[in-house]
Amino acid sequence: MDHELITKINEEVQEDDTLWHLGDFMFGRSDKQPRERLEYYRNSILCKNIILILGNHDKEILEDPWMRSQFTAVMPYFIGFIEGTSYVLTHKPLEDCKPDIAKPVDSWIALHPNTLCLFGHTHNNSHVTKFNMCVENHNYKPVKLG
Repeated sequence: MDHELITKINEEVQEDDTLWHLGDFMFGRSDKQPRERLEYYRNSILCKNIILILGNHDKEILEDPWMRSQFTAVMPYFIGFIEGTSYVLTHKPLEDCKPDIAKPVDSWIALHPNTLCLFGHTHNNSHVTKFNMCVENHNYKPVKLG
């Protein structure tokens, strides 16, 4: 599956684009150690600008400065504008977010009611909506924003 995901990312995302990854960057089993696995992914994905929204399976990345340095940015969530559109990017659906994320998100949405709230976490397709960016819902391809 790793090869298929990497191939589809490289088909859709150019080297100078920004790839927003909505968490669980190294989800799944592997015989490789975490640093080795991350190095393989970063060397295989042609896009140099990857922003990681931390997922519940990204603890090793969060705790390791070298692993975090392999990304353009690593953050628990994103609130802001991308190409003029207001976005909230989280790992989990908003209704499942902890209060430390939900409070600033609610404040942002109150100021920007047309905000698009995108998430990834639901690997089992339990939230099949246009806002679920989980690869299982998009033929294992990244979705272009903007």
